[in-house]
Amino acid sequence: MNRYAFEEAAHLYSRALEVLESTGPTDEQKLEAMLVLGEARNRAGDWPAAVDAYQGAAAFAQQLQRPEDLARAALGLGAGLGGFEVRLFDERQIGMLEQALAALPETDSAMRAWVMARLSVALSFVGSEDRRAQLARDAVAMAKRCGDAAAHAYALSTYCDTIATPHYTEERHAASDLMVQLAVQAGDPELELLARRFRVVSLLEVGDIRGLDREIEAFASLAEKLKQPISLWYVPLFRGMRALLEGRFVDAERLAHRASELGEAAHSQNSQMLADFTQLPEIFRQAGRFDELEAQWQRFLAAFPQMASMMDWWALAMPALGRNDAKARAELERLCAAGALTGMMGGGMWIVMCAFFAEAAAAVRERRAAQVLYDALLPFGSRVIVCGIAGATYGSVHRLLGLLADVLGDVDAAERHFEAGLEAHAKMGALPYLAHTQREYADALIRRGREGDVSRAGELLDRAIETYRVLGMHAYREKAERLRGAPQGINTFRRDGVVWTITFAGRTIRLPDAKGLRDIATLLARPGREVHVSDLIAASEGVSSGSAAGSSRRMSAARLAAEGLHAGDASAGEALDAQARASYRERLEELHGDLDEAQRSGDGERASRVKKELDFIAGELATAYGLGGRSRPAADPRERARKAVTRRIRNSIQRMTTQHEALGRHFDRSIKTGSFCSYQPEMAMHWGL
Repeated sequence: MNRYAFEEAAHLYSRALEVLESTGPTDEQKLEAMLVLGEARNRAGDWPAAVDAYQGAAAFAQQLQRPEDLARAALGLGAGLGGFEVRLFDERQIGMLEQALAALPETDSAMRAWVMARLSVALSFVGSEDRRAQLARDAVAMAKRCGDAAAHAYALSTYCDTIATPHYTEERHAASDLMVQLAVQAGDPELELLARRFRVVSLLEVGDIRGLDREIEAFASLAEKLKQPISLWYVPLFRGMRALLEGRFVDAERLAHRASELGEAAHSQNSQMLADFTQLPEIFRQAGRFDELEAQWQRFLAAFPQMASMMDWWALAMPALGRNDAKARAELERLCAAGALTGMMGGGMWIVMCAFFAEAAAAVRERRAAQVLYDALLPFGSRVIVCGIAGATYGSVHRLLGLLADVLGDVDAAERHFEAGLEAHAKMGALPYLAHTQREYADALIRRGREGDVSRAGELLDRAIETYRVLGMHAYREKAERLRGAPQGINTFRRDGVVWTITFAGRTIRLPDAKGLRDIATLLARPGREVHVSDLIAASEGVSSGSAAGSSRRMSAARLAAEGLHAGDASAGEALDAQARASYRERLEELHGDLDEAQRSGDGERASRVKKELDFIAGELATAYGLGGRSRPAADPRERARKAVTRRIRNSIQRMTTQHEALGRHFDRSIKTGSFCSYQPEMAMHWGL
């Protein structure tokens, strides 16, 4: 397969036009000229014109029944003959490659190996992963049998695409080394550049920063010699990633914009994905420019609706920024229930998505999600999370494992992971991620509260605060400073018979049982989540509003009286019968799911309708239990339920305040009451319940 250096593009272009405009060329000469014209335009960065040339060549090749030339046109349409960037979600390209594969003889040939390899990449995100892997493996085996070094090197690159998870890091690194050797053997600098791109990713994954820097410079030197627009933009992208890793956000942003400009000029889809929607968002996130991060995220969803349809990513990003915990918790619970938490995306994006979910699960203290993610990530603690083709890194996996272990209550395991994360980030010079690890580790130590933990936490926070200050990461510096002044020790809120034992800021008090304390315990178990008063009423009575067991169990009149509730007079038609109460409880469960879904999708109108129905059912249940035991108009029980729950929560907070002023003040600021109640502390607080 002929290859042409970029500097030959103009010569090729004029030669092709000369043939096409001359009189009397053969059909074979015309076809060759069309293919050369497409290649010349592609090398010059004129992708739209190249597509026209390749499509014309493909139609002519089919007319002449020349499968080899049809394959050349299909390969050119996909990414140019060099194959440096394959455009994704391109059904036109996939169709032409399928036609070429069907037309080529099934016997071994370098061309057939090349087409199989290219089709494997083109099917990314839209085709069967099993078929992609089989095509890549078959291409490698065929190219090797043919003894074609260039086809072998390219097939290896597509095989690496199908094993992009951290399970295969070492195998991919070895393959990239072999790719370099084969490309040099074939005398193909473009393939060598492709191989070095794979080496950049694998070196970053294992945290070999010295090797990474050498490889980036080797890539840059070769890219400058070739001067091909489709590969030049990777140079500022890689250098921007390194600046981001070190916390040089101004340099990183400048380089990301440069990569985007060069990529746009080359009509590169990858540049938009990596520079605009991978590197820039992480720059904004680390620099604390959260409004710009959200705007960039929305642009990504608009540009790639295929990705947006998978989930509400922004809802899961918010808790790590200190916003909208309830929506993220609902999304995590949904993904857990569907068994999809660690299966949203494959390939290199698998670990990125797990990291994304892990930060969200840690922010909202979602234990079930934390366990699933901890188990999935545990084998890869020594890895560094790489997003895309080294567009950004999110640091050591050990940091995430520390966060997840802390949520699971295993602070000893969290300590081991955080220590490993500190070592990895220090070795890499990854200053923002080192500071995050110090702050999060300190938080875990403060809650564990063993001898020496508070002192060690203070040292870690001092270092984190100083790094945040130097790098200008003011939003994170404020979080660390708030933690520095936070109450220290283990917080507990536990009931033992008729007495509650509450520990806060190193001080313990005991209070007699009360419904308001039970309400508060329910809210503490669901931090950041809105809980309807009907759920609090049911929980305080020991009856689940959504379980069949709860709906089939009726409380005695004596027990109801002890709880301050009185069964209504069913004979007078003022109370619900048992079957109606059970139906209402089932409907409550459905409505809670509907409310979560409406909030996730941002459908305010639907959420409002759901809340109105929840209020109505709360009133009906309040009538059934007869809050106060007196007959009231239909609308009154709903309001009485809201007032009763608010009153008993506020009374309990007042009782706490008389014994422990800091505790009472904390709950007074953090507990929101109304038809929906919630516990929303200003900073993450963790309670032993």
